[in-house]
Amino acid sequence: MKNLKMFAIALLAMLVMVSGVKAACNDLGVDYGEGEICYTDATFDDIFDDMETAEASKATIIVRNTAGLTLGTSATNFVIPADYDVTLDLNGNDLTVTKALAVAGALKVVNSGSAATITTSGVATIFQVKGGATLDVSGKITLESQETINAANQDAKAIIVVAGGDATSVTVSNDVTVNTKGVGIAVYGDNFNFTSSTPTDNDTLSNVTLNIAGKWTAELYVIQVDGQIETVENAVINVKEGEFTSNSRYAFYASGPAKWNVTGGKIIGKDAFGVRSGDINIGGTAELIGTGTSSTASAGFSSQPNKGAALRLLNDRRKNLVPTNVNITGGSFKAKSNDPQAYAILIDDASRLADSEATKISITNGLFESSAKKAAIYIGGANAEEFLNNHISMISNGQFKNGIVDVQDTKYSEAAATMLAKGSDIKEEGSNFIVGTGYTPNSGTQTPEGQQPGSTEPGDQTTGDGNQGGTDNVPNPNTNDNILVYAGLGLVSLAS
Repeated sequence: MKNLKMFAIALLAMLVMVSGVKAACNDLGVDYGEGEICYTDATFDDIFDDMETAEASKATIIVRNTAGLTLGTSATNFVIPADYDVTLDLNGNDLTVTKALAVAGALKVVNSGSAATITTSGVATIFQVKGGATLDVSGKITLESQETINAANQDAKAIIVVAGGDATSVTVSNDVTVNTKGVGIAVYGDNFNFTSSTPTDNDTLSNVTLNIAGKWTAELYVIQVDGQIETVENAVINVKEGEFTSNSRYAFYASGPAKWNVTGGKIIGKDAFGVRSGDINIGGTAELIGTGTSSTASAGFSSQPNKGAALRLLNDRRKNLVPTNVNITGGSFKAKSNDPQAYAILIDDASRLADSEATKISITNGLFESSAKKAAIYIGGANAEEFLNNHISMISNGQFKNGIVDVQDTKYSEAAATMLAKGSDIKEEGSNFIVGTGYTPNSGTQTPEGQQPGSTEPGDQTTGDGNQGGTDNVPNPNTNDNILVYAGLGLVSLAS
C-alpha cells in the first residue's frame, strides 16, 4: 500500500513537471507545483509524512475546509521538528486543536481569509514552544481555550507555553485576539518538561524573547514567568501595544526573573502588574490599571489577595526572591477602586525587600493616582528603615494625586522624604503633587539598563541636577522648607 502511495505521488509529480500546470489540492495533501500542502479532509495528522515524501522541510499548509478542521487526533502532540519551517494559513477557516502543536522548528500562523478561530477541545494549550523554536501569530485570528484553571492545576495551563533555550522567540501581532479561562502565556525554565507539565526547581531561563501585542482576556494571568526560575540570561518580554486584561488576578505576573520592557498598551487586572522578581522597565504610553479590592480575594489564592494596585511588589512566602530593578520612566498608574488599600504602587512589606541592596526602584516620570484619596505609593511593613535607606532619591519626577507616600509604620514617615531626589522641587496643584518637572505624557524615553538619569544606579544617593521644575512658592527638600507627604493620618508637613 505504501509503495502504491509513493508511486501515485511520484506519478503526480511527473505529470505536473511535464504539463507545467499547477497541481490542485488533492487527497494526498501534496502540491508539488508550489511546495504547498493543503487539506480538505475533516482531520489532518499526516502533514509531515507528506512533507517527508515530498522531501520538503519548508511548506505552507492551507486549511481549505470551510466546515473547520481538527488537528491532533493522534495520541501524541502534533510536532513541528527543529529543521522544519511551516506556515499555517487558516484561509478564513476555523481550526480545533485536541493536542497541542509542539513547535521545535519555525511556525508562522496567518490568515489570508476573513476572521478565523483556533480553539481547544479537551486541552488548555494550543502552542508549546520549545528551546530554539520560533512562533509568529498574525492576522485576524482568535485563539480560545475553554480549559478551566485554578490554583491546584495552574502550571502549564496556558494557550502558549514557552520553555527557555537556544534563541526561542514568540511574536503575537496586534490584530490577534486571545480569550482563555486560564493563562495566556506561561514562561518556564530551560528544563521544563512539557510531558509532565511540572516546573523544575532552581531552573534557569535563557535566550527567550517575547514580542506581545493584541487583545488578551484571561481569567488568571495574561503573561506569567514561573516562580521556580532562579537565574536568568537574556530573557526579554517586550510589550509596545495592545490590551491585556485579567479578570481575577495579575495581568502581568513576574513571579520568576526576566526583563520586561513595557512601553505601551493597557494592562488591567485586580492588581495590574505583580512583581516578585526581574528587571521591570515601564514607560512610554503604558497604562496600568488596578481594579480589585482587598475584600474580594480570588478563590484559591487567599495567601496573596489582590489589593487593586497598578503595580504591586509582592511578599513571597515560597522563596526570598525580590525584584532586582523597577525602572519607571513614564506611563500612568491608576488604582481605580475606592478601597483604602488600593494604591497606584503597593509595596507589601518593605522590610522583606530591604534584605537585598540589589533591589532598586527608580521613578523619573509618570502619573500616579489612587482613587481612595490616599497617597500614590504605599510602603508596607513594620520596619521600613533599611528599605528607605536603600532608596534615597528614588523619585525625581512625576505627578502624584492626593499625596506621594503613605508609610505603614508612621515613625518612618519623615524618613520617606528622602525618597525624593535632591534638587527635585515639589509643588501642589489642587490634589496633585508635582515632583520636578512633573508628568510628561507619551514619553518613550528609556534610560539604558534602567539607570536613573544623573546617577550611577537607580535609587543611588548620588544624583545629578534632579530635573528642576518651577520655583514659584515651591519648597525644596534640601532646605529647611517643608514638603507634603501623605503619612497615613492625613497630609502632614514634614521637615526634610
